[in-house]
Amino acid sequence: MNIASLLDKAQRLMAVAVQAKQEAQSFLFKLPGFSFDETMAGPITLAGAQHPQHMEFRLHAEVPSLGEFLADGRTEITGTVSIPDVAESAALSGSLWILPLERVIRYEFTFADQHGSPCRFAGQKDVSPLDLVNTMTVLPGVLYDAHGHELGFAEVRFALSDLPTFLASWRPVFSR
Repeated sequence: MNIASLLDKAQRLMAVAVQAKQEAQSFLFKLPGFSFDETMAGPITLAGAQHPQHMEFRLHAEVPSLGEFLADGRTEITGTVSIPDVAESAALSGSLWILPLERVIRYEFTFADQHGSPCRFAGQKDVSPLDLVNTMTVLPGVLYDAHGHELGFAEVRFALSDLPTFLASWRPVFSR
């Protein structure tokens, strides 16, 4: 067997692999996605404030297909956020990334404050197998104004008492 025939076989093998990958991705994109509901609450200390306030957000996460989720770990989120003197049950929208291989769960959403100005919340759980309960339930995050200035620091939590409701909220999502 010469070099030319080896290269030809390698090229054909690569073509078969590429075709198999495309077919697998096509299959995964046809599989249903999923949705779930989550509530997190806890203290947020606003810039210049002496004492923390109570922040709470309720969100609905949804991904239309398993293939989309596996491609980037992103779910779309909608819901409401409440922070005294900032927003009361304000509509939120954004993204939640669940990246198990990186051991990261990242939340980013925007909402309008009580004066109609845009705000953005960003937080990330860095999941540790050595402290799974704490790292899966505590979300440190930062609240920003429309110009990217920090408005406050939060440490919201998922209450373990909400676990049955959270698990029961998981639903398949069939293609739109």
